[in-house]
Amino acid sequence: MAAIDAKEEVKRVRMAQILHDLHQLALASEPDESSNSENGKLKRKSTVRRILQTVLRPFRKKSVRTAVTTVNQNADTGVKNKNFFESITIAQVHDMIEDINNGKRLDSKTLLNLLRAAEESLRRDDTLLILPGTSERIVVVGDLHGCLKSLRQVLERVGINSIGKNTTIVFDGDFVDRGVKSLEVMSILLLLKLVFPRHVILLRGNHEDILIASAYGFQDEIAEKYADEDDVEDIFAAFGRVFAALPLCAVTETAAILHGGLPSYDFNLNDIGTITTEERCQISTTIEPKTEKEILVQGILWSDPVSTKGISPNTTRSVGVFYGPDVVRQFLDRHSLQYLIRGHEVAHNGFQSLSCGNGKSVTTVFSHAAYPNGHGQNFGAYIELKAKGSLNPVKWKWTEDAPGVESKASKAENLKAKNTKKDVKDPYFEILKSLITSQKEELEHMFKEKATNGKITPEAWAAVMSHVLELPDIPWVVLLPSLAPDHDVNPDNCIDWKVFLEQYALSPNTDHRGRTKKRMGSVEMELLKAHHEMLNTVFHFLDTSGNGTIDYPEFKAGIKMLNKRLPENRKLKDLKKLFQQIDVDGSGEIDVDEFSNFFMVM
Repeated sequence: MAAIDAKEEVKRVRMAQILHDLHQLALASEPDESSNSENGKLKRKSTVRRILQTVLRPFRKKSVRTAVTTVNQNADTGVKNKNFFESITIAQVHDMIEDINNGKRLDSKTLLNLLRAAEESLRRDDTLLILPGTSERIVVVGDLHGCLKSLRQVLERVGINSIGKNTTIVFDGDFVDRGVKSLEVMSILLLLKLVFPRHVILLRGNHEDILIASAYGFQDEIAEKYADEDDVEDIFAAFGRVFAALPLCAVTETAAILHGGLPSYDFNLNDIGTITTEERCQISTTIEPKTEKEILVQGILWSDPVSTKGISPNTTRSVGVFYGPDVVRQFLDRHSLQYLIRGHEVAHNGFQSLSCGNGKSVTTVFSHAAYPNGHGQNFGAYIELKAKGSLNPVKWKWTEDAPGVESKASKAENLKAKNTKKDVKDPYFEILKSLITSQKEELEHMFKEKATNGKITPEAWAAVMSHVLELPDIPWVVLLPSLAPDHDVNPDNCIDWKVFLEQYALSPNTDHRGRTKKRMGSVEMELLKAHHEMLNTVFHFLDTSGNGTIDYPEFKAGIKMLNKRLPENRKLKDLKKLFQQIDVDGSGEIDVDEFSNFFMVM
């Protein structure tokens, strides 16, 4: 299986979305009788998302569908009334959060009403929020990525009852994807927003994006959890509107809080203030931005700080920029601030500060402990800003039985996981290990360049792994104990790279590059087969003449049909250019090989 190329990540997400849309159109155009068969039902599953789940999210746990009781499903409480959430009380929110923590979920009609009310509430927030100085404590929560346990930990420590009295809490984006409880996390956050509209602030992250969320797991989670409902598409569309309505930045007396960081050298907070509510609500995705304001939003959500000075292209993500401490220092000086607080990156201690001089800093906060899904070793954390200007991190470690945090349902889930974990190998770790084995020569070459006396720092090790395996979106440092449980670490916390690579010896069933000789693994085989079936369906749908190639009139007709089904922001505009990109040999016809190579995500 090929790894994801960092420089092509955004483009691949877009191509995968195009292929998925074409696949859905092709299936919708099949005769009705196919939908009555079990085979027809299976075909209608979103194959591209199954591929993306493995390729883009190698460590996501598979959730098990169980019968759940929906919140207030059998109670005549008025929750399904669309006006219920306009006057919801703190006591009602407490009860609903408790239900969600104990394994219940909102029924689809209640969820849609919650999303409608939350969108209206978020629209009342400015794109740039100036937080009043009345709170004694401002809490900043980093990326949660669908981790309900970490959200419970935050709320347990902060205290819901303190919100609105002496505490304002800012959730700094990336609420969804990669975790299996994104729906529950979002439901709780929106409930809190409705009951504490001025003291619960929800900011947008790069994963609050209709395309990213469709590729990285959230759309699949909704489809799975509401599989028996008729309004699954309406729910995801409503979440898309909520994502777009999220503000981009909050400012306190001492800090600017946003998800990624500074998009340019001369960036000012007023640049965000120029984005009106209506304008930001039209930006459903930051993939392939078209306008200056969309480019600005992309930079705010995707950029990362580095220790080197200046502004440079973000070569890790191929989106946004790298910005140095000098850029941060000048930004903070211009706005008379002391801190830039952001999320967007895993931090081993849950937080990481980069000094910019004169007591000023940029601090990354990451709240999903043991990211992802309990596999990692990182702490979770949040930041406390006190009225006098101090910045205090609060961190915790992932525990299976934290008192006062886990619900009974969660404890039962963990117990079941413990009982089965010993006998089951995680297929995604196995795939990752096979990639390491296949690239041992290149890894050895780069480790030698980066090492000092045979040792390499965890950060340098992670950079090499990311570059060689072309997987920049994996938290390598926090996964080091899992990938190298016997790694040799010296007192300076450096890694003996030779010892690390020795763990990945070729097996009798692999060739000199680590590839399987006799047979492909079942996971890879399943994905390749599903991808082939999907490509075949789409190709034959576009090849209306049945001659084995797709000419431009056939391609244009198919895409025009597709555009009629798509919202304006996702319509394909330059059909001729797209056709030419696929038609590599310039023959004027697309054959099966050209079509497969263009959309190949495996």
